[in-house]
Amino acid sequence: MNPNCADCYNDRGLSLFYIGDPTSALESFDKAIALDPGFTHAWLSKGFVLISEGRYQEAVAPLNKVKELDTTGVLALQADKFLVIVAENSRP
Repeated sequence: MNPNCADCYNDRGLSLFYIGDPTSALESFDKAIALDPGFTHAWLSKGFVLISEGRYQEAVAPLNKVKELDTTGVLALQADKFLVIVAENSRP
């Protein structure tokens, strides 16, 4: 794998998540973000995995970052959908 490819780390992270290793997946997303802080897909993937792991409050920051980077795009709309899930699961 190209160690300078943020997209590669994002794809790797999703693969790791789907084979049952969310911890390594999150590490891979963090590497993608370190390489390219503006790589919206990695932020969205991180939020998705955090939600999938029930870590709702931790998902808020990466999802808000998606909305900051992609203000009116498709990824921002997906982030909004994930934030609804966070809100629904954060109610007392």
